[in-house]
Amino acid sequence: MKNVSFWKRTLLGFLFAFTFIGLLACDQVEQTTTKEVTDLPVATSIDNFENYEELKLYLSTLYDETEYGYLFKNAGVIDVTTESASYEDSINETVGGVERTYSESNNQVDGVAEHDTVLTDGYHIYVCTWERFMIINADTLNIEYTYDMENGYISGMFLEDGRIVLLAYQYTYTESKNSDDTYYWYHYSYGAKIVVFDVSMVSDTVDPTITKELFFDNSYISDARMIDGYVYLFMNNYVINYGFSDEEAYYPVYRDSYYGTGDIDLPAQNIYVMPNDNYSVNYMLLVSFSVTDDTPAVVNAYLGSSYQIYMSLNNLYMVVYRYTYDEFSGWYDYTTYILRFGIDGNHSLVFQAIGQVSGSPLNQFSMDEYNGTFRVATTNYNYETGSMQIENSLFVLDATSLDTMNLISELGGLGLPNERIYAVRFTGDIAYIVTAFQSDPMYKIILTDPANPVIEDELHEEGVNEYIHDINENLLLGVGRASETDGTRSWFTGVKVELYWSDDDGVSAIGYYQALGEYSYTNVAWDHQAFTSFTPDGADFTYVAIPIFEYYDDYSSSSQNVYVFKVHHSGSLELITILSHMDGDVYGGSLWYWDSIDRTIIIDNYIYTISNNKIQMFDMNNNFAFVTKTEINSTYGYLID
Repeated sequence: MKNVSFWKRTLLGFLFAFTFIGLLACDQVEQTTTKEVTDLPVATSIDNFENYEELKLYLSTLYDETEYGYLFKNAGVIDVTTESASYEDSINETVGGVERTYSESNNQVDGVAEHDTVLTDGYHIYVCTWERFMIINADTLNIEYTYDMENGYISGMFLEDGRIVLLAYQYTYTESKNSDDTYYWYHYSYGAKIVVFDVSMVSDTVDPTITKELFFDNSYISDARMIDGYVYLFMNNYVINYGFSDEEAYYPVYRDSYYGTGDIDLPAQNIYVMPNDNYSVNYMLLVSFSVTDDTPAVVNAYLGSSYQIYMSLNNLYMVVYRYTYDEFSGWYDYTTYILRFGIDGNHSLVFQAIGQVSGSPLNQFSMDEYNGTFRVATTNYNYETGSMQIENSLFVLDATSLDTMNLISELGGLGLPNERIYAVRFTGDIAYIVTAFQSDPMYKIILTDPANPVIEDELHEEGVNEYIHDINENLLLGVGRASETDGTRSWFTGVKVELYWSDDDGVSAIGYYQALGEYSYTNVAWDHQAFTSFTPDGADFTYVAIPIFEYYDDYSSSSQNVYVFKVHHSGSLELITILSHMDGDVYGGSLWYWDSIDRTIIIDNYIYTISNNKIQMFDMNNNFAFVTKTEINSTYGYLID
């Protein structure tokens, strides 16, 4: 390693294990240690290993050696300091002089694609469902190509410049038995598989070709993004999660078709240390590769784990949670560390800085980068007073400095007692934050001056928004749960879709629709790509499609449909149709199991609803009349009379 050897720094860490690990100046983070962590090393910088022996020596300090190998100690934390090292609703496609417009996947950041299970280029619809990937003609719904993943399943895909990138998992079972055949045992192995197809010439008679394959042993994909034809993968590798052996690989192994079919041992120089809660030690793999160029993937590993990411056009932000036991209070302290990685000239991710905030973000929409700042909204459960106190805050950090992301400002005190954050949306220099127990204040926060966030308005109403989508600079659409309150008791009464107007005077509700049912819900609450928006060229409105699961009379009857709205830019919300995959009297019957619609896409004047079972096509210019459908899997949902 550079300057001082890694192991010397590790040994020095033992001398400080009984103290507070303080880091001086701007490249420090503070962490309390307890008796639980006195026998664990403290790495003093994010740096790489020189060789496998150095890696093995470091790992041995995290594990107890037994007759069966090294077993994980499962206690404490590793302290690490740092060293430097708008939306587009639709797009156009022209083929043979004919231009088509179509809806895109609902990505958080313009220009940063997120993997999805249904995509289109206007002429084909690409669908992956469990182990199957299909290419479907958008005009006829004929299935032109099918690819089945053997011993695995497909989690999502990207589409870029005539290439499809499948993100999948594959596993194998190996059977063994003793000499007298009295008992058997099975060895299970798994990994993440990436397959890139050239679909630029696909047709009824021409199949796509595979141009690239990657496989990462013992790995699961945590998340992925694509920017300008480069895919960035974030994977947890579990080769050392519970223990390691001197005889077996204790470092990541992968395959890249650029080098052939053989296994590649990740060099020790490509393995780094990062902050980790040490309750689940594994490797976080950061991988980047070109979708179109025949070049090898860039693979690096960080000894640690991560749970959430946010990615801008220039930076990746990785969330690491830290849990520290406080002997004085008897509770655990929760801290969130934000690791920033920049995209270098080779399209690989390079560590830059670390920041620290209290609490934890709800999801990726709780984070945002804007004009050199990183904003994050968190909920913290504080036990210092002997009882739980929920604290909601908005933090603004410097996103340009190296070593440390310095705190610029903190705005606390958001929400009423016992309320947590339910939804966040950043739009430029404005943040909308919803806190709720079962009723909903929406905060509009002005961030024009990052050092002085200002609450411009609070809108209090029944119910809660679980997802917020900005239609344009003035219109917001909230999707969540409606509720009623009787004294101190509140209960949900259905799914609400609500339109808001935001200007210099604040935020006001101007449109509302409710789908009834105390137990009704929409998967948009946790799957934002189930939300579809599309603005036709020159139109003064936006189509919005939202899948809703409805339950009535304590589950005695139910239905699942897609609700299609028009959001008029003048400021009104109009329900225009309800589309379903269920035949018969769905409202009068009792639905035992259904074929739920997971995705909706729009191509020109046609709307398509896609489920695991089938794809249906409707004519939007003909009162949403049914056109045709195609079964893509065997039917598994039906009604009980």
